[in-house]
Amino acid sequence: MAPALRHDVRGVTRLVLAFAMAGGCGRTSLEGAGDRVGDPEDPDDPDRVQTCEEVDFLFVIDNSSSMADNQSKLVANYATFIDGIARTVHRLESIHVGVTTTDAYSYNNFACRGLGGLVVETGGRASSSRACGPYAEGFNFMTDADDLEDTFRCAAQVGTEGSAKEAAATAAVAALSSPMTDVGACNDGFVRDGALLVLVIVTDEDSELDPLIAAQALTDAKNGRADDVVIVALANAPDAECAVDNEGRVADDLARLTELFRHGFIGPICAPDYGGVFEEAVAVVEAACPGT
Repeated sequence: MAPALRHDVRGVTRLVLAFAMAGGCGRTSLEGAGDRVGDPEDPDDPDRVQTCEEVDFLFVIDNSSSMADNQSKLVANYATFIDGIARTVHRLESIHVGVTTTDAYSYNNFACRGLGGLVVETGGRASSSRACGPYAEGFNFMTDADDLEDTFRCAAQVGTEGSAKEAAATAAVAALSSPMTDVGACNDGFVRDGALLVLVIVTDEDSELDPLIAAQALTDAKNGRADDVVIVALANAPDAECAVDNEGRVADDLARLTELFRHGFIGPICAPDYGGVFEEAVAVVEAACPGT
């Protein structure tokens, strides 16, 4: 990849910090936050209830050298998660599914190589090595018009040649924010106003951002509606007793990030099979959809 196309993760992190600290008029503030962020009532519309007719799934997948087995388990069990939500959230009418990596993915489509760009092509060791998109509706994310059995398997096997300095939280915010979401940019159309955002982070590292700053930035990306965000992390959860070597860290900050949201869950990345973990996560998503 040409030097001019390399995405400066530190630069993006600075932008995220500025974005988060600036907050916004009428947005939920995390300053002095306790156990949770947000409020049961929408800050702009107290009568608004999340109907979950639309759900946007963003998978942030660690593509560093230690992740091949974990990517395989994710691909093998994602249907437990997506199909489980479809069965329990009866109002669900449409989904968006996007995949991004924990670095600026050099094998991606030219326009999507920045941090947070949605995966359209894969390459390198342990990847699917395929052109996965543009997808059925012409976007860089999948919808219910796609054969997710094929397209998600393609996009989620991002391989293991990524940076050892994983930036999962920064990548998530970048994927949901300008400039990636600008008209004509890689992630144009992915984030929908009013849709439930289900952020799934799969990494054997910890968050590289302070949990409060990451939570503020994610809340701002959803127009201040913290209860429109569900976070599911598969990581080295503090109480999971996963064996941690020099290629991973206990995910204390990721655990704190999930706790800051009313609808958050962290499960063990070392689980031999992600089916059971995802079944638990489905209940968390269901709880974010009152009346379903």
